[in-house]
Amino acid sequence: MSSPSSPQVADPRPLSPVAERIVAYSAVLVASFFGLVSYGSLEHGARADARGDALRYLEMSGDTFAAVESPFAFRLLTPWLVQQLSGVSGVAPDTVWLVLTFVASTAAIVVVYEFLRRPLGISAGVSTWSVLLLTVTYSYTSYNYGNFWLVDPLANLFMALALFFAFQRRLLPFVLVVLVGMVNKETILLVAPLFPLLQWARSGSLRDRSVVVSGVATAVIGGCYLVFRAWAHARIGDTETWAGQGVVDIARAALSSRPRREHLAVFVVFQFLWPVFAYGLYRRFRHGGVRDGLLIAGLYLFTCCLLGRVQATDTDRVFVMMAPLVIAVAATVFDDLRGEQQRLWLWILGGVYAALNFSWLTGELATVANFAVLALVVLMLHPPSCSCAITGGASPVGLMAAPGDGRRRPDLLGHTRSPARTVTAPVDERPVPV
Repeated sequence: MSSPSSPQVADPRPLSPVAERIVAYSAVLVASFFGLVSYGSLEHGARADARGDALRYLEMSGDTFAAVESPFAFRLLTPWLVQQLSGVSGVAPDTVWLVLTFVASTAAIVVVYEFLRRPLGISAGVSTWSVLLLTVTYSYTSYNYGNFWLVDPLANLFMALALFFAFQRRLLPFVLVVLVGMVNKETILLVAPLFPLLQWARSGSLRDRSVVVSGVATAVIGGCYLVFRAWAHARIGDTETWAGQGVVDIARAALSSRPRREHLAVFVVFQFLWPVFAYGLYRRFRHGGVRDGLLIAGLYLFTCCLLGRVQATDTDRVFVMMAPLVIAVAATVFDDLRGEQQRLWLWILGGVYAALNFSWLTGELATVANFAVLALVVLMLHPPSCSCAITGGASPVGLMAAPGDGRRRPDLLGHTRSPARTVTAPVDERPVPV
């Protein structure tokens, strides 16, 4: 018999959308600042540490149309911005490079947060936790801070914006982002066909007006890039490729660059998030079929990265283009978890992910950590029927929020959200807003 004076535990008061964003943006800013300080080269003479592609972009920041190797010579936007901002402000070019890298990287992470919250409807707590994982992902942030004379940070921002607008069904902003982004790095063109693919997934017909309009827009984007290349070539002149004059020469050099290390090179980009991503895609297929938007986007961009690897030696920098989608699909999996113990375990997972990306765990210890985390994720998603240490013996239903159990469960920020529900959305036949 319970005591009449037993205190009732009230649900935490939910944060307002503005407060949620203040918390998330502040966390991203703080984490990004520590990443910059930890990996950025802030001393005079840091340019001597530039390596690889950065050497070409450094030359281009002094002469936008410098005749460096292709395709680097056609990635004009970031070097041009550095040249202009340095000239207008009087700030040293290296300082402008570093600031632009930090601003673009942080802005990209903020866009991914909005991508999770708005089109995907992920809870504020899991969205914040997920983008903090992105903040410590080495190939997405830390590598760029350590070698900050690259076009990649701005390319990551354009990729995040393109995915956001594609899932928001906003064709005109999507087209503008791709058109501007292709002047920075041609890889943004890979997402151009994604818009009509997503429209087909929603409508189920290739003759739907939204599919036709977005398909035409994709063709226009391709034509604009050909015009841009012709114009840039006229300004730059003939240039050699970095590994010969033909596609076959480049492929041969790229595919022989990491013998017996390719599997590991791909895995370390996202560590244990890769299996979670694969499981998340499987769940999307089980619940939404082959026309699920995230499933289509994830498989399409992964295929593009596989093909792109044939022409690029840096495996990690190729597959890191998947970052917004890997984080998004993983977030849909973790968003089903609720409760105090669940929040604690998720933050522990985040700590292990940070330790792996900061190289605090290396070699065999890193392998053990990845397998241990995957085992923990399996237990969190599919707990045994008996009470165990992970569940704290509190509930035989395990860590998943039970749909329809009538209770509100706190998310990672500590405020409550209604239990997850399975919603079957009707096909939206409205024209694409532009």
